[in-house]
Amino acid sequence: MKSRRLDVLCFIVIFVPWLIVLWGLFRLQIVRASDLEKKIERVENSHFRVITPKRGTLYVQDKDKNKYPVAISEKQYDVYFNARVSDNPKIELDRIRTFLPDIVIPEKLDSGAIILKKGISDSQKKSLQNLHFNSLFFEVSYKRIYPEKSFLSTVLGFVARNKDGVLEGKYGVEKYYDDILRGFEGYKFGIDKAEAPVSGQDVVLSIDYFVQKEAEQTLQWAIDTFKTTGGMIVVARPNGQIIALAESPSFDPNNFSEVSDYQVFRTKFIQNYEPGSIMKALTYLSAVEKRVFNENQTYYDAGFIEINGWKISNFDKKGRGLITLGEAFEQSLNTGSVFIERLIGNIYFLNMLEKFKFDETPRVDLPNVYEGNLENLKKSDFREVNFATASYGHGISVSPAHILQFLNAIALDCRVRKLSFGDYAISDGQKSLHGNAQLGASDAACSKNTLSGIRHLMERVMKNGSGKQAQVPGFRIGGKTGSALIPVNGKYTDDVINTFLIMIPLNNPEFTMLVRLDKPNGGLAMVTTVPTAKRMLEFLVNYYNIQPDNTQELLQAQSN
Repeated sequence: MKSRRLDVLCFIVIFVPWLIVLWGLFRLQIVRASDLEKKIERVENSHFRVITPKRGTLYVQDKDKNKYPVAISEKQYDVYFNARVSDNPKIELDRIRTFLPDIVIPEKLDSGAIILKKGISDSQKKSLQNLHFNSLFFEVSYKRIYPEKSFLSTVLGFVARNKDGVLEGKYGVEKYYDDILRGFEGYKFGIDKAEAPVSGQDVVLSIDYFVQKEAEQTLQWAIDTFKTTGGMIVVARPNGQIIALAESPSFDPNNFSEVSDYQVFRTKFIQNYEPGSIMKALTYLSAVEKRVFNENQTYYDAGFIEINGWKISNFDKKGRGLITLGEAFEQSLNTGSVFIERLIGNIYFLNMLEKFKFDETPRVDLPNVYEGNLENLKKSDFREVNFATASYGHGISVSPAHILQFLNAIALDCRVRKLSFGDYAISDGQKSLHGNAQLGASDAACSKNTLSGIRHLMERVMKNGSGKQAQVPGFRIGGKTGSALIPVNGKYTDDVINTFLIMIPLNNPEFTMLVRLDKPNGGLAMVTTVPTAKRMLEFLVNYYNIQPDNTQELLQAQSN
């Protein structure tokens, strides 16, 4: 009996502890396994983060190909806190608050790492590191900086963070070249799994830093002088490369969130407007191309003409009597352009507008571009008055980009080319071509003889007509002015938009220019855009050392 009790006691002492251990293992492996899996999954998911790439730099350049940064990515840091590895979360967070007083702490801190603040500076990071808290860790992020502030802002656009915190282009070339600039995101999984981000490529724009500076200063002079509500100066090469685009109003992309009128973000360079008398260059070119134009042919200018019950008048409501077509172009008479449009016919006129792509979206490396509006000319009734007004740029609407494409075409070889802000991208030190290098020209819209004819007429404008105040001694220049009444709710107001087109030097144009001033207080194009253009022309001649057509005339002007 005593022996049996001893056996039972030994069994209890030896085997019961083992049974308890086995039961614990069973619960751990079977009962709680699913709970552990869920916890592990939750921890791993809490450690999944997107690692933002460094966005490429945007540069402009000068005539010697030196580069100037206009949009850069500045390194900053996001700071995280993990209470699980903290010796005393409350004390440590109180210490951290002395450096980051505005941080918000959640009530529960047992869910793993939490972000305390995004975008701290390098100096702030070093101060926090000096605390030597294992609970703190940092991840690199980037802030977009525009060092020149409003410089070129309507072309550059700006960036904003998407849901993953990655900088994303929203307007301008920042948006158009976003795929090149942004790079590729990296990822972090759990504690020790990561995929590194890939930095974006740098993009060098065709914009010349010093020409852009001069254009912005000249535009501001014009706005102050003529009390305009805004304007634009565009300088380009005939091959389509844009050298400068100054625009007002503009904005500081560093502080885009402070802008209340979002329309300022989208450049007027790609917005349609009624261009006015600069379209007479297309009307007269069409007559030259059709071989029905003779600059010495006369017509009687009564100062107005009636079509379909509508009275069309010259800009000053005055008649000149018997006048040649060449003189009508010099003086920008509406009656002259209507006479020309009737010579060439409606179908031919519309066909020439289409050949120069005025009905298509302009070919330019900017987002959100729209077709020109020629709908008045495509209606089934083919109203005569619609073609008459279109001959001098009313009743149709196109963008400055459309107009510059046309101007470049007649400055080079009558082929429509893409307009380009992007010159090239840089990846691993290697250049890759972008911009106009990737797209060829359209078929020729007119002959070489036609180019000579329209350039001759545009030179007459500069010598004897509305553009003569922009003449630069020693240089042959072609130009055309235009003033268009601004329609509001289907009716024309007394406000105007003035535009002036220029090419220099005329024999072999190196530059084209478009100057536009909105609602000036000082009158029509000849007294607002023309003196504005002269300031830019004089700068271009000196900056690029353009060789004069007539050295003797230049020397004589300098001696005076």
